Amino acid sequence: MSDMRAPVLLMTYRKQAFLEDIRVALERYAPPRLYISGNYPAHDNEMATVQAVRDTLRAWRLPCEVEYLFHDRYRVINDAFLTALDHVLARESSVIVLEDDTVPSASFFSFCNHMLARYRDSAEVGSIVGCNLGAADEDGVAFLAPFNMFYWGWATWADTWHRHRRTTLPWGQPEPVLDTLYRRDSLIGSFMQRLDARATWDVQWGWSQALHGLRTVLPGKNLVTNKGFVAEGSYIRFTESAFSHLPCHDMNTEALKPVMHPEYGARYEQHTAAMLAEILQDRGELEYYAGLSD
Repeated sequence: MSDMRAPVLLMTYRKQAFLEDIRVALERYAPPRLYISGNYPAHDNEMATVQAVRDTLRAWRLPCEVEYLFHDRYRVINDAFLTALDHVLARESSVIVLEDDTVPSASFFSFCNHMLARYRDSAEVGSIVGCNLGAADEDGVAFLAPFNMFYWGWATWADTWHRHRRTTLPWGQPEPVLDTLYRRDSLIGSFMQRLDARATWDVQWGWSQALHGLRTVLPGKNLVTNKGFVAEGSYIRFTESAFSHLPCHDMNTEALKPVMHPEYGARYEQHTAAMLAEILQDRGELEYYAGLSD
């Protein structure tokens, strides 16, 4: 692991089922500081659930400083994420971000720290993401993706965040960079061309980086499992998915060599499109974003 260990931001709301797995992973990693953000209930019938989550989090005894960022009013998902990240990255030079349903392997933290150190002063990379959607299963390698929209366990730097997170995005306008990211006739291409400012924070963050030519580093082995395919989800609320039980591995992170690997990149685009299709199908929006209807 790099000598420097980045702090962690844990985003929470109403999911309790996976908190113990995350606590164990955090205890093993022992970040220098842990920030825990918790949204306020959207409805009165969520009060007990959200309070139970907060009580569980306050009961944790971890070998690190802990700061609780519990909201006193409900915030929509974009506001909740941006507020927490702005707060943390006004104080830290980098951060590793988990959500209350993203369960990491032990290698996830060393992967993030190695890549944060390697690309600290690079104009090439904007984020490190620990979930590769099953697109690769090879030890000792990492690969660079030109565009990413699923941030299931990730890391970035404060200067990168502050420089790009308010990028003016060309919603619905022809944008030449699209041709460098994916095929225009793919679902991702159609989705991005029809998307508007209601897009979730992760899509906006990925789009902002892509517009500035920043790539995402992904591990050769999947290091994070998203277990959040449950009814309590804020955005994903379906339970059957090809991506709900991705194996979560450990890997050798001591001598990783990130590469632009065409095969991994193509598979990652295919898997991203498949995950996007599941989300749009569940929301009844697949035909619209696939360009099949107006």
